[in-house]
Amino acid sequence: MLKMIKQELISSYRQFILIDAIFLAGCILTPWIPQSFIQSLLLLGVSSIGVGLVIILFYNMVRRYQRSLFSKQGYLTLTLPISEGKLIAAKLISAFIWYSFSMLFIVLGLSILMYYMDPKAFRDIFPDLLRVFQFGLAHLNDFLYFWIVQTMTFVELLLSFYAVITLVHTHWFKRYRLALGTVIYCLMLIGYGYLFELVPAGSDLFNLSIMILSSLCLFGATWYLLKKHVELE
Repeated sequence: MLKMIKQELISSYRQFILIDAIFLAGCILTPWIPQSFIQSLLLLGVSSIGVGLVIILFYNMVRRYQRSLFSKQGYLTLTLPISEGKLIAAKLISAFIWYSFSMLFIVLGLSILMYYMDPKAFRDIFPDLLRVFQFGLAHLNDFLYFWIVQTMTFVELLLSFYAVITLVHTHWFKRYRLALGTVIYCLMLIGYGYLFELVPAGSDLFNLSIMILSSLCLFGATWYLLKKHVELE
């Protein structure tokens, strides 16, 4: 399992580090970028830039899962002496590691960008950060709960893509996999919406339990499809 995670990290580090390095270099070189472009960034908003980068990172994680299992090199991956469950878990854990690593780069890059755009406003952030830190220490349980929820949100979202990608690469689907996968994912989101409307709102612990249960179901579905219904070509 650990060897598989290590292999995943080694085989994907160029892709994720390149994105982080380009973004960070762009932020550092902001003073030498034409002013018209900087004004466009201001109109776009720093938060929008961060969201856009997260979307790019997430797309790369999903795309890597599809390529490593269902492209030409996928034949070698699926014939490795490792169980399907460990294979999925290794990809999920390595993706989370890169996601956490990239978040640090994004925060650092956006901080540099904000400093160049408005040094005074940037300095005013530090007292607010100190208050947030003090609040986190005073409400440690709430802080831990927030961190767990964010982690499970990432895991659940990524597993939902894994499940749909695996489904459209089974023997039931031979053509139009991208289009069918998009339709299936949209239907799944609609189904989730109806399901959560039926389930009454509960405590924070109850909502977290539902999220964990959903992630386990998605993991199990991906494992079952990968083990029973994916045909090596």
